[in-house]
Amino acid sequence: MENHLKEHQLDLFGEKLSCGGFAANPLRPWLCALAYTLMERLRAIALKGGELARATLRIIRLKILKLAARAETTVRRIRVRLAGASAAFAVFAHAHGRLRRPGG
Repeated sequence: MENHLKEHQLDLFGEKLSCGGFAANPLRPWLCALAYTLMERLRAIALKGGELARATLRIIRLKILKLAARAETTVRRIRVRLAGASAAFAVFAHAHGRLRRPGG
């Protein structure tokens, strides 16, 4: 449990309450809790069986979510193009393939 709290505070920046108004400060922990839930589901479903299946949220954030990409927008879709020479391209492709499969 302490590791989960540490991930929430350090990796998702859940301890920061930087708003000036009192009513706005509870929103940040709620958003961090939502981000934690999404990242945990990403790890459990998309990264299952891969090299990041047991990785911390910090490693997942650095290797998958912080990639350089080119976004192309058209009227009907948004296409994100990753560099094929990226070190994390294989991990990202594995996660993408698991998310596209029906039933996970």
